Amino acid sequence: MEKVEVRFLPQNKSVQAVIGSSLLDLAREACIEIESNCNGLGTCGKCLVRQIDGIIEEPHPDEFRLISSESLAQGVRLACRVNTNGSAAFTVINRAGEKDQILSHGIMPDFKLDPQIRKVCLELPIPSLEDSADDLSRIERALNLKFGKMSLPALREVSGILRKNGRKVTCILSNEALLGVEAGDTSRLNYGIAVDIGTTTVVASLRDLS
Repeated sequence: MEKVEVRFLPQNKSVQAVIGSSLLDLAREACIEIESNCNGLGTCGKCLVRQIDGIIEEPHPDEFRLISSESLAQGVRLACRVNTNGSAAFTVINRAGEKDQILSHGIMPDFKLDPQIRKVCLELPIPSLEDSADDLSRIERALNLKFGKMSLPALREVSGILRKNGRKVTCILSNEALLGVEAGDTSRLNYGIAVDIGTTTVVASLRDLS
């Protein structure tokens, strides 16, 4: 099977490819980062390259739709719509690494913070003959709650943590469910992450839930 050489600049990396291979796939094979939000479906118009050497096929209809005639005349193409038919060289345009941005400011509207996850510190009395209830029942009584289903790891750690840390623990609650316990008073260490998943960007914010 005939193979051709495809070279990417400015990385100066070359790939041996068979005729008809997708340029975007070849770039990924060479570990060349090309922005492609649609993952090669030909709809986002982000995977731009410029042909600088060699012969390639005529533009795909998607390229006529997403690239101006002036840019096409200058050799600009979509990597996902170029299939190799000979040795060629391309320059990658708008590399994803050069466009990464970190959100540094925004608008925080007024709202009441009412997280589902909360932490409550308890200091339970030492069991006695008069009060010989099990540890879980004593926690339920102190919180005035009746736990439903609990995970096995949470059940296993309750007694050990109580006995090793002077019977002061912090309960991690989700509504009326006990998710776990932590030694000592960690009630102020309660954080959550808010994530906004957009079409082309992901923004995350760490929030103090205390």
